[in-house]
Amino acid sequence: MRIQEICLHNYRIYGDLKLFLPKSDKDIQIIVGKNGVGKTTFLNAINWCLYGDEPHAYSEETGLPILKLNASDDIVSVKLVVGTKNGTITFSREKIGNRESILHVEKKMKNGELIKLTKQDEVYMEVDGFVPQMIREFFFFDGEQLDNYFLNSRTRNIEGQVFKLSNIVVLEEMINHLSKKVSSINRSAGSKNKNLDSLNDKIAIKEESLNKEKERKKSLIKDIEDANSQIEFLSNILRGIPDIDKLEDKKNKLKKDIASVEDKLDDIEKKRASLLVFNSSKVLLHDAIFEFSKFIDNKIENNELPERVDEDVIHESLDNNRCDVCGRELDDESIEYLKKSLANYKLSNDLSKLLLDYNGELKVHKRDIDRYKVQYDNLVEDTIFFENKLDSYKKEQQEVDSQYIEHEGISKSFHERKEHENNLSKNNQELGAVNNNIKYLKDEIASLKKELEKAMDKQAKTKILNKKKKLCEDALELVKSTKHDVMDYTRRQIQDYTKNTFFKLLWKKGTYVDVVIPKNYMLELIHSQTNENSLGSASAAERELLALAFTLGIHSVSGFNSPLLIDTPLARVSDEHRVNFAKTLLEISEDKQIILLLTPAEYSEDIKVLFNNEHVNEYTITLSGDETISNIGGNDG
Repeated sequence: MRIQEICLHNYRIYGDLKLFLPKSDKDIQIIVGKNGVGKTTFLNAINWCLYGDEPHAYSEETGLPILKLNASDDIVSVKLVVGTKNGTITFSREKIGNRESILHVEKKMKNGELIKLTKQDEVYMEVDGFVPQMIREFFFFDGEQLDNYFLNSRTRNIEGQVFKLSNIVVLEEMINHLSKKVSSINRSAGSKNKNLDSLNDKIAIKEESLNKEKERKKSLIKDIEDANSQIEFLSNILRGIPDIDKLEDKKNKLKKDIASVEDKLDDIEKKRASLLVFNSSKVLLHDAIFEFSKFIDNKIENNELPERVDEDVIHESLDNNRCDVCGRELDDESIEYLKKSLANYKLSNDLSKLLLDYNGELKVHKRDIDRYKVQYDNLVEDTIFFENKLDSYKKEQQEVDSQYIEHEGISKSFHERKEHENNLSKNNQELGAVNNNIKYLKDEIASLKKELEKAMDKQAKTKILNKKKKLCEDALELVKSTKHDVMDYTRRQIQDYTKNTFFKLLWKKGTYVDVVIPKNYMLELIHSQTNENSLGSASAAERELLALAFTLGIHSVSGFNSPLLIDTPLARVSDEHRVNFAKTLLEISEDKQIILLLTPAEYSEDIKVLFNNEHVNEYTITLSGDETISNIGGNDG
């Protein structure tokens, strides 16, 4: 099957477009256009025609109606004419105004017979015969998403899609049919014997529980396999990169440490200010206090200050002729001394008393000043200590910030890996419980079945049913085994095709030695030196080439020889990879139509020469001067 003609009417930026895609020896169609002129819209038009949606809608289309702005009428339509070995099939979808879009299918046979399909199930059966919606992403896809191709296996469910591609649906239907047949035989036997009926009911209940546990186990195993693959993939990407979580923790801790030190410095500054205010008068009079105290001390030391005399005491002693201090009676000499002392110190006694009183206060002030200096010096030392600590923290913060900024873009990968690790631990625990339940249920069912067989063997009427049941059970096991073999064979076919194609595309032949596709279809790219999966550390271009090789591998087993359409496949591919890519597509195009939507940068001279030598069809998307209409023209203009 191949697309012969595409017609668009009022579809977004396209007005009226009729594009013919004739077949040559190399069935490659090259459509070249700058970004923003309508390449992705062209891809969406094909999806909308067949499936009624736009899986690759970009932000510039968000909120805009599908009807072209300033359209001459309110009809939007897209038509695909597909060539088959029996004639042509025309798929056309039309939307008028606000009505729902309608898909029409018309078949024109080689003998000229025209068949218009009217029933919707017949219409969608023809779509499934061309490209089933469940696998369309392997036939019409956006090359810009190739780098993330292997990060979305869970949502794409490749294993399930390959399951359907391999026509194992037929085997699955046989398994369901045989399982129902075994249940039917058990019911028939049970209708002849109430005891058998009771045993069948118990077995049925246990088997229903067992099937639920098996489905849960299958889901858990897939989740665990996916988690392990994702953890390995992300770990390869993050290898050698500091743990962002640790950097964030360190960054937050440094932030708290810096705030704490700044608070301490602020507290120290307040203490210094308070200390200075409280001692300001003493500090300002520091020199005067010390000089005055020194002056008094010198006077005392040189006996220049009279002893401290209490004039009232002397007068009291003289009046009573007895020492008022010790009570001794005064003799003439003592009386003469007291009178002389009273005369000598009469004038200076008040000053002496004042100076001696000041001297005591001055010493207190001197002690306070000395204590202030010690306290102030301690605060200065604390300030220097915490300022040095603050500088150290800030320097460390700058180093952490530089690492964080450098790797901040992959913070999401760290968080995704942590989430997968948490899920892995949880699922492993749950899997253990499920396995115990399965073992218990299997033992219970085996015991009940033995009891049932014994009961059936006792009755001649049920012996024939028992033989039929045994035959169906043996057939059921055979079909299940066949299903497993077909799935495994299909997987190995895709693996071999992917591996061969990838190494054709890759110019670094010695870096990788193998491509492995495990049962969960999480691809592994084996490095030649480590012999381990290095998909996460591969370059974006290498991952894109592997994704393309895998897609072609899917095509090889799909049974659908439908076109391969890729939008912007070479954005990150250059040099030898790009040339190998073109050569591989030329080889494949001998049996399959390939449509490439390329930017001028992708359609480099080496690719252009290679394709032109093979006479491939080339088209160009042009945008009108007022930027309202795009058109696609061929080589001949």
